[in-house]
Amino acid sequence: MRKTIFFLIIFLKIFFLDKVYSSEFKEKRSLHFIVKYNPAIEETYVRKIIKEAEKYYRLITHEFYIVREKPWLQGERARIYIAQDKKEYKEKFPCPFWSQACVNYFQKKIYTYKDQEKFSSFLAHELAHIIFREYIGEKLLPLWVDEGMAIYIEAKYTNPDLENFLREKTKNMIKKKKYIDFDKINKVQLKKNEADKELIDLFYTQAWSMVNFLRIRFGKIKFKEYLEKIKEGKSIEEAIFSTYGLIDNNRDFERLWKQFYLR
Repeated sequence: MRKTIFFLIIFLKIFFLDKVYSSEFKEKRSLHFIVKYNPAIEETYVRKIIKEAEKYYRLITHEFYIVREKPWLQGERARIYIAQDKKEYKEKFPCPFWSQACVNYFQKKIYTYKDQEKFSSFLAHELAHIIFREYIGEKLLPLWVDEGMAIYIEAKYTNPDLENFLREKTKNMIKKKKYIDFDKINKVQLKKNEADKELIDLFYTQAWSMVNFLRIRFGKIKFKEYLEKIKEGKSIEEAIFSTYGLIDNNRDFERLWKQFYLR
């Protein structure tokens, strides 16, 4: 089975101080980012990361029309920590041992290591998590929305093959009637050591497909309204039903979603 990038990404609420690395990591700054990295890493690689980070920051902000009260400037800049290799990454950063990157939403921090095969995909995915969480605030955001938006950005801007793969996989899920019921998916919370790889595969594919459906079928402006209502404190279902006129309940949502991919 084809391995896709989103299997290896997880968000964590991890809280520890930057000073842990201040004595051993070098630092470079850009307009919106501070990058701390192992001194053995070449500066050309660090500059590449900064360039990519700034690009995805602009793309994600523009894609979802996000206007923030506090721009990522000066002390509000996001931080990216880069270990020399997987061994150092596992030793120094509190991330899952199987991961290649992890993120702290509220502190705007990304942890990773050098020379990942699909660096751009990881960075776009993790930045999406941070930007959405900062924009929505500390409100309960169902995992399918959070992960769906991150995978949507990853597929659209870094990996067209992944987008095509997910679309075909969604069609097969629907045809085989093997997907998560829309009445249940809002409550799905995957554990970081989740052993059911089939469930993980199914969930992330469906999360992308639901966000992609809302974006393409009803347009960007409607999705912006939808995010605004979540930000205002409406439940995920209230936000959907009050934004999209054709969706009055989860049955409508599921029916239109299936029609969209099987057309």
